[in-house]
Amino acid sequence: QAEKVLGKALQGIPREAYYLNTKVCRYQPSIMEMFDWSYDRTMRAIDEALERMGVDYLDCIQVHDPEFAPSIDLVVSSVFPAFEEAKRQGKVRQLGVTGYPLETLRAQIDGADQAGIEINTCLSYCHYTLHDTTLVSELVPYLQEKGVGLIGASPISMGLLSNRGPPAWHPAPPLLKQLAAEASDYCVKNDVDIGRLCMQFAIREESIPTTLFSTRSMQRFWDNLQHCYDLNKMTEKEEEVLQYLLNDVFGPHGALNWQGVEVKQYWEMLDKARKGEATGSISGAM
Repeated sequence: QAEKVLGKALQGIPREAYYLNTKVCRYQPSIMEMFDWSYDRTMRAIDEALERMGVDYLDCIQVHDPEFAPSIDLVVSSVFPAFEEAKRQGKVRQLGVTGYPLETLRAQIDGADQAGIEINTCLSYCHYTLHDTTLVSELVPYLQEKGVGLIGASPISMGLLSNRGPPAWHPAPPLLKQLAAEASDYCVKNDVDIGRLCMQFAIREESIPTTLFSTRSMQRFWDNLQHCYDLNKMTEKEEEVLQYLLNDVFGPHGALNWQGVEVKQYWEMLDKARKGEATGSISGAM
């Protein structure tokens, strides 16, 4: 549905005026139909995306949530060859990887290297935030060595670092949710927008050339865009609050994340579904 809506919005705009990326391999909410890592389904998915958006090519095609695959070898042997063929046909121009665990990103790129396939971009989300900066410390040097472009996504950790709080499906552990709520309350008491702090913190990190964010409203979209124009223009009060959150709220706990939580939940639910014991879906972060 999102691709259809985007396609309507792009009608009449010259194709060379924008970059268009999408992801494949994750398709349905149902646990039994959620993923398909096959070559043929990947090729069809690319064609379907082009049709839904009304374009002739994608600037970049990406693997969606590869940590849920039975193995990264399957992604490398089935999905990447489909990407290569789509590129040969002129349907895509660059190949990209995504994923939550940093080691999954490295494994995909290493596997592609061994298969003689060039990966151009890497999208990592929620790993350069107020509570976790391991993207820069653990992955950036590797990507720079490999010559892979980096997209850092979700500076507010999928809504965790916001005044409204995280959505019900958010996989963060209780401690992290508690600290996020404390951070939000502290910002409110000091009349500071926590979303602005998160955006500024992310976009001023020079080793992350591109920051990707989503939004629930046009007002928040324009606010986030303004934060980009206001780069390095935070007030003294905002800087003080930011440093307090980094050093006193989140800092004492080290890097906090939810790595492995969703994957464990997925395989447990899939096993039950195969036995006819349960159906359903994992988190809403598709």
